[in-house]
Amino acid sequence: MNENNPKKTTEKVLKIIGYLVLVVAVGFYGYFVGVLQERSSSPAGNPNTQALKIQKINDLIHQNYYFQDNIDDELAFDYAMAGYVAHLGDPFSFYIPSSDLESFNTEVEGNYVGIGVEVTVDDSNFIVVMNSFDGSAAQKAGIKTGDRIIKVEDTPVTGDKLNEAVNMIRGPVGETVYLEILTKDGETKQLELVRSEVSVETVRVQMLNDGIGYVRISSFDVGTDAEFIRKFEELDSSELKGLVVDLRSNSGGTLDSVVAVSDYLMPEGTIVSVKYTDGSESVYESDGEHQLKVPVCVLIDEGTASAAELLAGALRDNNGAKLIGQNSYGKGVVGQSFAIDSKSALLLTIGEYFLPCGENIHGVGLKPDIEVAIENQTMSVFMMEQSEDTQLQRAIEELKAYE
Repeated sequence: MNENNPKKTTEKVLKIIGYLVLVVAVGFYGYFVGVLQERSSSPAGNPNTQALKIQKINDLIHQNYYFQDNIDDELAFDYAMAGYVAHLGDPFSFYIPSSDLESFNTEVEGNYVGIGVEVTVDDSNFIVVMNSFDGSAAQKAGIKTGDRIIKVEDTPVTGDKLNEAVNMIRGPVGETVYLEILTKDGETKQLELVRSEVSVETVRVQMLNDGIGYVRISSFDVGTDAEFIRKFEELDSSELKGLVVDLRSNSGGTLDSVVAVSDYLMPEGTIVSVKYTDGSESVYESDGEHQLKVPVCVLIDEGTASAAELLAGALRDNNGAKLIGQNSYGKGVVGQSFAIDSKSALLLTIGEYFLPCGENIHGVGLKPDIEVAIENQTMSVFMMEQSEDTQLQRAIEELKAYE
């Protein structure tokens, strides 16, 4: 088998969606196509050689290729653009074709049409519900954490086909989807749910025993900062003696969102600095207006990446927070999305970020101050009892030691 098969490589590129992205989102419609058109029709008589090559190949295929029914101009262009960006060798820069653009925007914006559940896959290859969002169709139907989704529209679904199952559950607003659920108690339920607009909940806040607060941030979507502030202010600050910030399996998100969350928690000082392609630098500062005045522990693991690493590092450097868990992913670059046209976009690495101490963690990650492994590897930490979560329990021990 030829490991350098361009079709195989391009298919891989086309399926990439930005799960490990620190994104600065902008509207830049028509930029790439506009540049090609302007150069190829330049009055100075300097046609764009690359554009002409693509056009010539296209003409030759349409004029000479025997299996004309196999020609798909739009898909061919997507393959060409994906391959062009893939040659950079940067897993965080990629072309987003029309087939993936909606999914990409959904990931960044945190809104979609569905039933309002967060799911994972357990060690038995079942699709398991981690959370039912407040007010969602799933919550109203009684779907709870730990329930297994075993059928969608009479089609059996399993964990190895998670994406296909999720796509089946999502659909047009107001339309019905049928699910078969196996509850934690072993009861089978057939449910009929109506799809609606869902705003993904990315923040969970609760007060643990002994005045210790707990905040889990699953991603930094557009709006996560507002959700964080609203929910955090529901905690009784008069009782707060310590805080656990759980960033495990948080693969990142938008720069604006993580900076706003950092600003709310930090004393006055630098949150992060970003160096860009042109040599310029942006420094983001906290005004210290809402700074925490209690000890902090941050939970990290190999799934903690990008914006989540930024927050963990900023809390470590500015709040003296202890990092507990396992070494983080190591993504210290910033991406920016450029709209090519209304159907496609380009995500491109445009700079790298540095923590307040001056460290860039790209390719290295954050090393925990206290390394703790999860003893029970058979399920997600977010589904186990808190007493089984060895990383959380160690963080609680550390915070109690401050008393």
